[in-house]
Amino acid sequence: MNDLEMFQMEVLMPSEEEKNRAVAMILDTALIQKGGIWQELCRTMNAVGLRMLFFGAGDCIFLAGLVLCVCLFPAAAVLANMVRIAPCLFLVSPAFYALAQLLTMWKDYQTRMLGWKQTWRISFRVVMALQMLVLGVVSVVGSVLVCVVLWSLSRQAVSFVWLLAVAFSALFLYGGSSLLCQRLWGVRAALSVPFVW
Repeated sequence: MNDLEMFQMEVLMPSEEEKNRAVAMILDTALIQKGGIWQELCRTMNAVGLRMLFFGAGDCIFLAGLVLCVCLFPAAAVLANMVRIAPCLFLVSPAFYALAQLLTMWKDYQTRMLGWKQTWRISFRVVMALQMLVLGVVSVVGSVLVCVVLWSLSRQAVSFVWLLAVAFSALFLYGGSSLLCQRLWGVRAALSVPFVW
């Protein structure tokens, strides 16, 4: 009997049951259990956190807010006094959302963070959905503030609820068209929505 045969005899191979247990343990540890969409979003938000969700994008969000405060909102207030208020509000409402999303995507692409985010154990689509939800909530709050300003400038001539309805419908229409483009043609197709808007 040579050394190789003796080595093969001494090595104990695991039984089929031991193999199955080891594979099940690895899968339970490595794979995230799928649940409902809200459970998955909450689990991802708890795991990632808000800072990591927008890692490196704080300047993009700040710049989007600054551009809106310095340029678009005053222009909207001036235009609201000159022309009808509804078209102006409809066009300006999704501006923060669009600008923040564009700048964040551009920066992720330029710094190669997009590829890094796609290698996470957490689904890239869930991360993008969470970013869209957070930006959407901030945009809704911003739209309420814009409506308050325009309602004050119009000297309460227009119903505040009607202004909110116009602003929210524009924001949700923009978000829906962005999601539709992403669904049909991929993430890069969402870049066309702000230019069409």
